[in-house]
Amino acid sequence: MNKILFSTLSLVAAVSLNATVFATVNGMDITEREIAPIVAGLGPNVDISKLPDNIKKEILERSIMQQLLLKEAKDSGVAKGERFNRELELAKEMLTIRLWQEEKAKNIKVAENDIKAFYDKNKAKFMQPAQIKAGHILVKTEAEAKTIINDLKNFKGDDLVKNFAITAAQKSLEPAARQTGGALGWFSEHQMVKPFYDAAKALKKGEISLKPVKTQFGYHVILKEDAKDAHQATFSEAKPTIENILKQEKLKETITKEAKDLRAKAKVEYK
Repeated sequence: MNKILFSTLSLVAAVSLNATVFATVNGMDITEREIAPIVAGLGPNVDISKLPDNIKKEILERSIMQQLLLKEAKDSGVAKGERFNRELELAKEMLTIRLWQEEKAKNIKVAENDIKAFYDKNKAKFMQPAQIKAGHILVKTEAEAKTIINDLKNFKGDDLVKNFAITAAQKSLEPAARQTGGALGWFSEHQMVKPFYDAAKALKKGEISLKPVKTQFGYHVILKEDAKDAHQATFSEAKPTIENILKQEKLKETITKEAKDLRAKAKVEYK
């Protein structure tokens, strides 16, 4: 029988991933090393201390299951065969190249005037579509959505935003929404399914949908935070994107040149 010992403090009341051990499974410790990849998968800069207790427990359960499966896989002997060693060596080679390229990328600089020149030449590519800023709570049934709407409909302004976020963290089916309080940020028409976008568009700023919005994912309660019309992106808005484009181009040129130089110097014997 699997023996799992939970640390109540780290499971329910943990405020960070600095705790040494979160659980012990058949003598194996579940620590930050095992949990970190799962937390990272919820989105960038996720703070586990802000997650509801049920989500913390879910993360720990997933890590426990992964460790049990990993132990089973290791015990099967697959990690000792020739195929495993070949795959491992290939993975190491690919990782080595990727890390080397990342180090190269750190040294690549793009001049401000080059970014501006690219912007001036390609302004048509930087038209921003109409966008909506909203949050949502996703549930399985229409009845659940109606209950949430009834609980929230009398709140206004900051009180609505606060209670919406709390409700999303507690009840939304979407893991990321639980951590972010349901916030979706800015999105355009083609980034959302039509029923969702149309419902969000019809709302006024600071309103929630008074009817559940049905999509293939379930039933949504939507809070519209803001909206902006289609417009030409300013230089400051476009600058980060352009800088990244030019950096990638320079990196590609640098790597290609280095590869050609190495090839020219290499002693190659065809067999």
